[in-house]
Amino acid sequence: MNFIKFIILQNIFRMFFLLFILFTSCKTYLIDENEIKNFDHNYTKSNCILYYLDHYTVEENGRFLKKNHFIIKIGSELKSLPEIFHVADGSMYVLKDFEARILHKDGSKKVFNKGDLGTLALSNRYQISERKRKYLPIIEKLSEGDFVEQVSIHELLLSPLGISFQIPEFGKYHYNVSCKIDIPSEDELNYRVINDTISPKIQIENNTKHYTFYWKQYRYDKNNNMYSRLNIRPLILASTSRYKEKSTNSIKSIQSWLDFGNWYLDLIQSKIIIDKNIKLLTKELIKDIENDKEKMDAIFEYCQKNIRYEQVYLEFGEIIPNSSSVIYNKKFGDCKDYATLIYTMAKCANLDPHFVLCYRNRRRMMIEEIPVSQFNHALIHFKYKGEDYWYDGTNRTGIPGLTTIDLLNQRALVIQKDSTRFLTIKESDNNKMSINGVMNFNKNNFTGLLKIKLISQYAIDFFLYDIYLNRNRMKEWLIDWIKDNINKDIVIKNLSWESTKTAFQIELLCEIPNAAITLDKSIYLSVGRIFNQIFPLDNPPNKDEEIYYFPFYNNIDIQIQINNLQNITDNKADEGLNLKLFYSLPPGPFPTSKKESFISNYLSIYNKLNKKYKLKLRAAL
Repeated sequence: MNFIKFIILQNIFRMFFLLFILFTSCKTYLIDENEIKNFDHNYTKSNCILYYLDHYTVEENGRFLKKNHFIIKIGSELKSLPEIFHVADGSMYVLKDFEARILHKDGSKKVFNKGDLGTLALSNRYQISERKRKYLPIIEKLSEGDFVEQVSIHELLLSPLGISFQIPEFGKYHYNVSCKIDIPSEDELNYRVINDTISPKIQIENNTKHYTFYWKQYRYDKNNNMYSRLNIRPLILASTSRYKEKSTNSIKSIQSWLDFGNWYLDLIQSKIIIDKNIKLLTKELIKDIENDKEKMDAIFEYCQKNIRYEQVYLEFGEIIPNSSSVIYNKKFGDCKDYATLIYTMAKCANLDPHFVLCYRNRRRMMIEEIPVSQFNHALIHFKYKGEDYWYDGTNRTGIPGLTTIDLLNQRALVIQKDSTRFLTIKESDNNKMSINGVMNFNKNNFTGLLKIKLISQYAIDFFLYDIYLNRNRMKEWLIDWIKDNINKDIVIKNLSWESTKTAFQIELLCEIPNAAITLDKSIYLSVGRIFNQIFPLDNPPNKDEEIYYFPFYNNIDIQIQINNLQNITDNKADEGLNLKLFYSLPPGPFPTSKKESFISNYLSIYNKLNKKYKLKLRAAL
């Protein structure tokens, strides 16, 4: 009898223990409602983050678990929230658990779990995936004054090769933001903080090192001036020196980028398949070509025109390409697939190509020390007669050997057996934006015809949009571009465009309002009034911002004839005013340490170009 009682009591104890574990594990997900409502913050009508945590914990196998936990107070600007709350769930970011709730301002609440997540289309025009992204459709359930709390736990595969953390963009105001990284005490964490001087609090407890980066308050303002391509928010890049080798299930150390390059080449070696069809095609493409650069161009142009862009994320597809034979036969792929096929065909042609990993975004400089997670793009490098050429198959309308403008001056990891290294993707010497036109002055406004021509890398994005947009949508896009890059106040009355192989030209009949001032029968004009988006100089970088850029178009040539104006000091009444302006500046990125000297040099150029003209109307023509 005592034994039976013992068994019953033991089972009761186990039941209560399991309930306790379940309860406490849930409590680790969600914060007490009263605590949420009493968070210390300066509430505004904008949506604001009251609490944000990314917590990374390394497991014995060398992988990380990531717990993401945030609380948002909803303001009146619901449109500034994401359309749906996304939750990653793929072969590299595997969703282990999820819980969320809405705390309505009237006191009611709604709880959600993993089963409430929707799944985005597994296959669309550009993406085929086993599991890529899920979402929580709750926007229509929200109103001003509500709280949203969400927790997700992911396993991050290959994350010891590098993780990154950045303050999110749910709203302008962020409070109690932290990034925690826990690693075994015998390991070392390499980290770099960009755009901030913050240092982590480091604690060692129970054979674990805890690194905590914390912001009590952070305000995020988007910038629309000449320095808008900044790393605006603080960014943390971090890595341990360990990775999980798939073949032996063991932990090894990557001591250098050379080690990483060899590891990556071994990882994808089985995908480089030179079959007879690829050999025959390559032989046909290059049969009448003797120049090795032209051979690469021919291979690139074939892949560019005949492979459609689709992301295919199956079995670690985020980092491992499909085999070259699959890409060739199926005629689809993403950046690493294009690179794999170009690489394979170049090998068939007895050329020496190299895989390249880089970060496709001018808002981040490549940090060479850490981490691998900084890479989001793949292409091919080819060296010919001492010059570096870059072949990006996803650049569907590009110029062979040149990247798009967003990769200029980026650091790129060129992967080669026992010789992996970083190179800088340099700007083409042919890049230029020219503006030519004939205009007339009338009541402080200028009206007339302008021709804007973009050459070389400056033109590539325009080629792309011209292919994929219909004419009405392309016209809208060009008008927006002109307002963003030429003059924000311009009135466009008629617009046409055309493209050649290396240039894109826009022709517009337009009016530029309030571009001059009339005082005492004299007319005062500055270049900055006509081209107020080309020559802005507002809000230079803050001292804590590590990297900043000059405007996209840093090589500019302007020649404008204004028929009915002339300089007061100019006696040539038979000639109108001819504005001739040119500048050429490096595109960036620039470290903040060089900010003062750069701005000083730019100001001297700016003041010279933006000089004030004192004018008068010409005699009647």
